[in-house]
Amino acid sequence: MINVKLFKKIALVLFFISFATPSFPLMVELPLKKLVVSSNSIIIGNVTSIESEWNLDKNMIYTIVRVMMTEIIKGDENPKMIMIKVPGGKVGDIGCKVSDTPEFKINERILVFLNPVNSKKSSIETIQNSHLNSYEIFGKSQGKFVLDNEGKAARGNFTLYPDKLIKSQDFKVNILVQRIQEIISQEAKND
Repeated sequence: MINVKLFKKIALVLFFISFATPSFPLMVELPLKKLVVSSNSIIIGNVTSIESEWNLDKNMIYTIVRVMMTEIIKGDENPKMIMIKVPGGKVGDIGCKVSDTPEFKINERILVFLNPVNSKKSSIETIQNSHLNSYEIFGKSQGKFVLDNEGKAARGNFTLYPDKLIKSQDFKVNILVQRIQEIISQEAKND
């Protein structure tokens, strides 16, 4: 004899599953040219600190990454220190993970494609402690390269729609910077 309670539970689960739709991260692979053209600034620098905080409504956590700039490839930033705001992080016991956003480590040397947080190109809202010289990374994980001591630039893993994982890609730093500068020059000629 079938247990009626068990049958009802199974029927309820199947009912809700029938309404579930698959969800995939919706990220389109961005060619280097798109990263360069769509970014106001491209810099190389070293991560000096990482901290997370709530937004004003306390419904989203953002991580603030402080970066000491060592080289400006594109843009006219004056300060040596900038802040990059990334969705997600951990405040106290509460954490928020946002798919395909880059992660950072203290003392990491990075090359990043940036837009000012308060620009029209920015998608990040103003957070509790409004910071001057605050940027977001254009292209999420695709807009951050980690530079190692051997002259390589590695881009982390990210997921493309529909469910295609792009593994870490390595480039030589000098060739990557040279290619970025070529794109900048070409775009200047076209304007």
